[in-house]
Amino acid sequence: MAGDLDTETDEVRERFLKHRISSELASDLVAWKKEIEDASGKHLGGDVVAKFVRRMLEPGNITLRVIAYSFAFGLNRMHGWKSLREAAREFGYTVAALSKEQIRIREQYGLPHNEHSKAAEVCDSYRRSQLAKNWRHSRLCK
Repeated sequence: MAGDLDTETDEVRERFLKHRISSELASDLVAWKKEIEDASGKHLGGDVVAKFVRRMLEPGNITLRVIAYSFAFGLNRMHGWKSLREAAREFGYTVAALSKEQIRIREQYGLPHNEHSKAAEVCDSYRRSQLAKNWRHSRLCK
């Protein structure tokens, strides 16, 4: 009877099977959860789990979300992705879509910037320069 029960990895894999989640990714997610539990000395708080589940159940592309979680939490190297561009190419997403989702996840969990995201000052500077270069602000439109 005990052998008939699914492992936690099997449950994660089955939950996300229709979204092409590999066994490796499912086991990595379970391992990551256990690492956090071990580091904190207790099980994940209901608030963190609630945030994760709420995010996974939102309408939209769950595969994109799982990839973004991998980058936000630094698990991307386990899957052989050195950059957002590599993962985007492999799954057919844009780098912007993955980056935007990763930023949302980092903000939601209060995670610091990592190697896959620009500092807030850089983003602000880029946004200001793009607004200044916008065709609406050119002399031709005045």
